[in-house]
Amino acid sequence: MTDQTPSAPQYFVVSPFKTGTTSVEAALTELGAGKRPMPYRQKLLRDHRAKLFEHRVQAKHSEAFASYRSEREDRVREDLAPLVKAAARYDIFADAPLGHGHVHPFTLKLLFPDARFIWVERRFKDWIASVQAWEVARPELYPKAHLWQTDPESRAEALRRMRQRRFRGFKAAERDFPDSCLRLDLSDADAMSRLAGFCGCPDPGTPFPHRNASG
Repeated sequence: MTDQTPSAPQYFVVSPFKTGTTSVEAALTELGAGKRPMPYRQKLLRDHRAKLFEHRVQAKHSEAFASYRSEREDRVREDLAPLVKAAARYDIFADAPLGHGHVHPFTLKLLFPDARFIWVERRFKDWIASVQAWEVARPELYPKAHLWQTDPESRAEALRRMRQRRFRGFKAAERDFPDSCLRLDLSDADAMSRLAGFCGCPDPGTPFPHRNASG
């Protein structure tokens, strides 16, 4: 007899860094929705950056997930097999390489059929101030951090466009997989309750855990 036990979902926080993704990771763990967050893996992202960009562009131009899968499935699975292998132990992805929107949700859904996506909403003014503080304090990680001194408008505009692109990817997933997508504002009093409902977990009645704040 075939085992009908449903597989556990994997949670991908697909909004950019400094939107509260670490806090969502903590909340998912606290709820018991996931148990094993994948840590930041810079080398894994660097080694696959070109392929991720290629597949992100293809996914962006696909009319729907079904067409993307029919056209790209074999290539995606071949190119990104090392990422899938590295992710096998984990069920929460809130940092690079598989979180923060580095991978288009269509690509993630192809590789992880039980994927669920969370977009953390944050006012642009607050977000960009947080990003600036984060990058300026870590110039060794962000080669363009110097632009906050020499050309802050262009740096802010580039980040705005990046966030818009990633939001369009989330909206594409929201259209094709509405039950697998959640928009979450961490400033809302009911944020923890909404996340619990999305995950199918009891509402703990506790405040949302805020982590890693930098303005």
